[in-house]
Amino acid sequence: MMKIILDTNIIILLLIKPDGIVAGLFYAVCNKHELYVSDFSFEEIAKHKSRLLKVSKLSARDFERIYAGIIANLSVVPIDIIPVSVFMRSFHYTS
Repeated sequence: MMKIILDTNIIILLLIKPDGIVAGLFYAVCNKHELYVSDFSFEEIAKHKSRLLKVSKLSARDFERIYAGIIANLSVVPIDIIPVSVFMRSFHYTS
């Protein structure tokens, strides 16, 4: 079982295209591996929620249902416990 850390952009993509290829991969992987996300991701989602609703064309109710389904498959890691070296290495890979 691998431990996989998800970037906020993956969660955003899951919300924008809940029936897309990435969503299919996400739900296939979450049954076989441990998925992690930083608590900062939730702040980012909340900050951009109105835009995400508009772009996704989901109702607020469907958005919340899908978001809850995503969150149910994630373990949350407080961003302040992630070592700076790991954070910078992750930033490098996603840039």
